[in-house]
Amino acid sequence: MSLNDIVTTLEKEAANKISEINKQAEQEINSLQVESNEYLASAKEEVLSSAKCNAQKEQDMKLFIEQSSLKKQILDKKRQIIDQIYQTALTELKNVSDKDYESIIEKLIKKLPAKGNILSAKGKEEITKKIARKVNNDLKVSTEIIDAVGGFIWQSEDLNIDNTFEQIINNIRQETEIEVAKIIFETL
Repeated sequence: MSLNDIVTTLEKEAANKISEINKQAEQEINSLQVESNEYLASAKEEVLSSAKCNAQKEQDMKLFIEQSSLKKQILDKKRQIIDQIYQTALTELKNVSDKDYESIIEKLIKKLPAKGNILSAKGKEEITKKIARKVNNDLKVSTEIIDAVGGFIWQSEDLNIDNTFEQIINNIRQETEIEVAKIIFETL
């Protein structure tokens, strides 16, 4: 074989190898493009799915906050109604006639231990003194008065009993508030 033939053969082989390398490179490029497109499509789908999920979560959170706010407003309104009921009871107790007031004070004094001091509600000192003397001579009605709509506070050396109308209504409220709420709000 001549040198030209050898060169031509080498050139052909080189051209074939270059062609094969180019084909392999093109196949690898196409494969990478397919993989890249699949990855991008998958990533795009994942981002969209995540965005939808986050949007749904945000919408759910806003709905939850709105519902919570509405429930709080309803509870606040119910609390106001219950407060009003007990405030009305206190007002009614405050406005009882002197005769009814005397009857209430007499019942409260009869439940007291024998000896002690009574601090009267402002403006009710004379009625309280009169009833205390009538029921129990061992009770002393103090000249000290308390700021209350009615009732009194009984004191001894080791015990205080708060029989002010405010405290009586408060005690009744603690015992009855759940039942009052059931009666009022279950019928609405």
